[in-house]
Amino acid sequence: MATIKRESYEWALIHLIKFYDSDFYPTLFEFKAIKHDWDNILPFLLGLDINTYAPKTPFISAAPKPNCSYRVVHQLDPLDSLIFTALAYENASKIEDVRIPKERFIACSYRLNPDTDGSFFDTDNKGFEHFLSKAEELAAKFPDGYVLMTDLVDFYNQIYLHRVSNILEEAGSTNNGDFEKFLLGLNNNVSKGIPVGPVPSIVVSEAILSDIDKKIVGHTDNYTRYVDDINIFFPNKAEAQRLLRDLTIYLHSNHRLVLSSDKTRIIPTGEFLSDHLKNEKRVEKQKLHSKINEIEIGEYPLPEKQPEFDELKREEKFRLRAEAYVELFLQSVSFDKVDLGLMRHILRQAGRYKVRSIIPLIFEHFDNLLPVIREIVIYFSRVLNDRTAKRYEAEFSSLLDKPYLNDKFINIWIFTLFQDLSFNKTDIKIDYSKIHRIRERALIARRSNDRTWVKEIKDNIDALGPWDKRAVIHSAIVLSRDECSHWLGLIASKGEVLEKAVCSKTINDKKGE
Repeated sequence: MATIKRESYEWALIHLIKFYDSDFYPTLFEFKAIKHDWDNILPFLLGLDINTYAPKTPFISAAPKPNCSYRVVHQLDPLDSLIFTALAYENASKIEDVRIPKERFIACSYRLNPDTDGSFFDTDNKGFEHFLSKAEELAAKFPDGYVLMTDLVDFYNQIYLHRVSNILEEAGSTNNGDFEKFLLGLNNNVSKGIPVGPVPSIVVSEAILSDIDKKIVGHTDNYTRYVDDINIFFPNKAEAQRLLRDLTIYLHSNHRLVLSSDKTRIIPTGEFLSDHLKNEKRVEKQKLHSKINEIEIGEYPLPEKQPEFDELKREEKFRLRAEAYVELFLQSVSFDKVDLGLMRHILRQAGRYKVRSIIPLIFEHFDNLLPVIREIVIYFSRVLNDRTAKRYEAEFSSLLDKPYLNDKFINIWIFTLFQDLSFNKTDIKIDYSKIHRIRERALIARRSNDRTWVKEIKDNIDALGPWDKRAVIHSAIVLSRDECSHWLGLIASKGEVLEKAVCSKTINDKKGE
């Protein structure tokens, strides 16, 4: 029987509650229920034979990208997220130990260093800056040389799972076969592809990329990489072409991976510097990133003869930050297409400091910001209060008539936004027929205390899928105490372990009202 260690599951729960289970979907309320009922959930997990366990099929939708295309993104069943995270935790340090040392700035992305607070990654979060600096250093080394620039086509969806198992075994893993079988189960026994969105997928991807790093370094260490964005430097074009040929064959033979024909090129170092490393748009974006970092540490340029930032009054600090984020927002939307990383950074930090001055700009540019809809909704969750929701009531209401509500992924996020309690102080009425999933309908009903809707659906709860069913259970808190406890007691008596946990947490929350 193949099992996962107790401490691995406990670490996984810390990670999933503190961070998230997907980089694309809303946070799941189920993890708080799991924590509440951990004394029952943990023995269930410890009793699973991972070798024979069949994970649930992930929820799948298409998330918009800045270039008007889409990527397929996954959200795992909450218990499967725990298993996946625990498996990744047990292997993360082994993977990092066999990677090229970070001090060489060859593999610059996602250095693995799990800590007691639930983070997988090293505290040095300047990987992309290291990647650019290393490229600049290598360009100076080969001023008359050539650069091979390339990346991988549809990387996550093309990862060969058996190769994952092999690499983990080479790193000293003892559960590599179980990991492979779990991933196969998520894929309905298709041998290629890992979920897009969960953090453990990053751990798996870096294991694969570490093998590719070693292949390249076997030819030359004049190389730097960030995720699957690869830059290799050569004294002449012939050597670049020779490595490109060998790398193409190696990727096909060992990983069934393919280099992007659109993004693969061999160019002179001078062209690399002018068109890719130091072009005006990239330089401007780097300046914006630097400004954000300055704001975070209180070093944003102030008028002459002003006191130090830390000596300013709280109101003055807030005013300066608000002005800075408006400026940064306007500059970032002036590019040809939204820079996802930059806009995410702006929204996260503006939310952190509760800067509301960018709200009108968000509504003005909302249609073009759909690729960062997740960050927009998270931003609103941090800055919304009753007064702000009422002030922008017309703008929020207009979102309910947008054509992109027909997009399943956007629909989920728009109606996650409207779960905020601040909307109870507005006159906005939600048309349930516009909400694609029963899950979001149930969570809106919970927010708005819609007992009628909950009572109408609860008699047919057994006909619902697991995602919707758990949300309806969660919404039962709007019922009277007796009705809530009685009904959820019946559900728990015949439900799965996760349904029982949600029932227990909801009943407990109802008693605490």
